[in-house]
Amino acid sequence: MPAPDLDAFLDGYELPVEEVPICGRAGLVADHAAAEAAVLAAQAGAGLGGAVPQELLDRIAELEAEIEASVMVFRVRAVTQRAWADLLAGHPPTDEDRKKGLRYHPETFDPAALAECSVEPAVSFAQAQRLRDTLPPSEWARLMVAVLTVNNEATSPPKSLLLSALRMSAQSSTTPPIVESPDQGSLVGSGGQ
Repeated sequence: MPAPDLDAFLDGYELPVEEVPICGRAGLVADHAAAEAAVLAAQAGAGLGGAVPQELLDRIAELEAEIEASVMVFRVRAVTQRAWADLLAGHPPTDEDRKKGLRYHPETFDPAALAECSVEPAVSFAQAQRLRDTLPPSEWARLMVAVLTVNNEATSPPKSLLLSALRMSAQSSTTPPIVESPDQGSLVGSGGQ
């Protein structure tokens, strides 16, 4: 086996990436839940095997299309160790931040980190600040968790449990089962062969 080529590895290395989908019209999600509740109520009222009015099903499909159209997927990519260190140094923690155990000042670091790590769509510092000021805390936190994750957590090569299970299932369906014959019991202590 030839020795690994570090230069080839480094030349082809890709920084970790994560995607965060955010729905721009959260009110539609509540409408979707209400539409599904109406379908369940119609099913209960129609009895077993009863038909649900098509307009209720169409409404759910319409809402799902509107929700899908309103989703923006933010793709964030890790930066190099040097770029991350520079980013942290550019936003030093205040005394209050240090008391909280932070190594940076989140008021300026968070939008700067998002702007630096955003791949698609590209996000400027001003746009990142606007996102922070517009999104609810939970959605802003999802973006920041993605930025922090790609830059601070090791990426392990995945092993698919699904693929392993499917392979085992395929093997077991082609391997004949082990069946003990009632006339061939244990030979231990019987003196027979």
